[in-house]
Amino acid sequence: IMTTLVRAIDHSSKRGSLSLEETLGNIFVIHIAGVETTANILALTFMRLAREPDAQDWIYEKIVEVTGG
Repeated sequence: IMTTLVRAIDHSSKRGSLSLEETLGNIFVIHIAGVETTANILALTFMRLAREPDAQDWIYEKIVEVTGG
């Protein structure tokens, strides 16, 4: 996606091209959206694990099973 946006920068004022400002704005929004999504998923996962000790135990058992101890 980033490569496509960078290639779309208006170097020759062709119709459908993006200005440098528009390209940087789009890159910023995509980056923030990805960071926020990851942060929210991690926060919700940790909250749920804090409330459900059985889930913590199950995850621990699976890790031990996969790693061999």
